[in-house]
Amino acid sequence: SSTSGARALSAGESFGDLKLFPLDDVVMGGASASSFDNDSRRWKGEVTSVNSGGFVGIRCKTLSPLDLSATQGVELKLKPDGKERRYKCVLRDSNDFNGICWTASFTVGSLQGKLASLFTNGVETVRIPHESLVPTIFAKTVPDVRIDLTNIVGLQLALSKFEYDGGLNPLFTDGSFELDVVDVATF
Repeated sequence: SSTSGARALSAGESFGDLKLFPLDDVVMGGASASSFDNDSRRWKGEVTSVNSGGFVGIRCKTLSPLDLSATQGVELKLKPDGKERRYKCVLRDSNDFNGICWTASFTVGSLQGKLASLFTNGVETVRIPHESLVPTIFAKTVPDVRIDLTNIVGLQLALSKFEYDGGLNPLFTDGSFELDVVDVATF
């Protein structure tokens, strides 16, 4: 394996205190903007498809490599803003800034999620199995590649108008949003 010194996580272990930073469509001329407060863990902003935009994201700086090979996937504990929304979770196994994004879409704020979160103070748990991750570059799928779970160096979340290969997010609407990222762990 190419990893030396990767911190191995077991099922149920948290990624730890992830510092996350916005990466919005303004990088490509869009008009969306978001902020992330690393103390309150609140991500909020305004997403708009004006100027061919339509995405906001938060991303950690490069992680010391994590070895997730002993786990089944990533578990997110999120407190949504009450609207049903479809987000993306992305893992990265390369330090290449525009390299392959291992991506899975998920929905929070649905009726089922709201009922479950009644018992957890509004926090929903989302499980993303590693085998559900789709390799993409700029939302276009990449064939014939495999994720290196022994070298996870990045994580990001996105709210995007786009799904994969030009398809649209069926729950996307322009406007303000808010999402608390309570924890990122493994299962």
